[in-house]
Amino acid sequence: MLKIKSILFNLPEFKAFKEELFTSQQLAIKGITGSFLSFVLSFAVELLEHPLLAVMPDTELAEKLADDLQSLLPPERVHYFPQAELVPFDRGTFAPALHSRRLNALVSLLENPYSILITTPIGLLKKIESPESVKKQVSHIKVGDRIDREFLLEWLVESGFERVPTIDEIGQFSARGGLVDVFSYEAEAPFRLEFFDDNIESIREFDILSQISTKPLSQIRIVGKNETPSETGTLFDFLPAGTIIFWEDIKYSRKMILEWLDNSHRLYSEKDERSTDPSMVYLNWKEIEGYSQRYRQ
Repeated sequence: MLKIKSILFNLPEFKAFKEELFTSQQLAIKGITGSFLSFVLSFAVELLEHPLLAVMPDTELAEKLADDLQSLLPPERVHYFPQAELVPFDRGTFAPALHSRRLNALVSLLENPYSILITTPIGLLKKIESPESVKKQVSHIKVGDRIDREFLLEWLVESGFERVPTIDEIGQFSARGGLVDVFSYEAEAPFRLEFFDDNIESIREFDILSQISTKPLSQIRIVGKNETPSETGTLFDFLPAGTIIFWEDIKYSRKMILEWLDNSHRLYSEKDERSTDPSMVYLNWKEIEGYSQRYRQ
């Protein structure tokens, strides 16, 4: 893969692209198909050393781009931020996997300003918690830390975790003797913390079915869930200065957003019991356009 990158990036077209990247605030490119897009975007972020937000037309294309970019760049830099709903005001049951992926992307973006975030036009719409609120839900723990075990258990309860005898899904924790098991809201596997008095002796991932430890870890990140979130922030609030915004098709993105908002206003006017004033839940296109103009596109 590195050899392919080296060959491509030395082509005349990429040299011309490089010049435009350093001089243009807005740049349109064409002639890109399939996985070649990941090479173009990785070239831009490596050259400019800036974070990137990529807006893809649909979920399938967004997930594919995330997979392609993770093969070209360090995987921990690339995150997919799925849209929260399939239809306006969709208030179905809590989906742990969806919540986990969204939260992981936001926290990772806060902690690594050079991240690449991939979403859909609808992923931009819904208002979310502010960066300050999300930061308060994060705790870092490493082997050798001295932590009051009871204080940790209280923090887990206050952070929206459910105490159970044996955990089997995210958002749960259990405690027995010197062991505390916790499944962070943005983790792919649960953690087992072993205490000796108030010292963290070891941290391991474990298999949720067999309950057997699988991998030792030196440090972890535990992210909770705000039980009463104040959704006054936007995805743009998480983007650091210098971010590049890439639109796969900005006209199509605008069309999707306007149709979504029209549908949400219709539901609201019909007094659908699920609906709330759309302006309280979603950004409008002018707001998205205004936020976007702060960045190179």
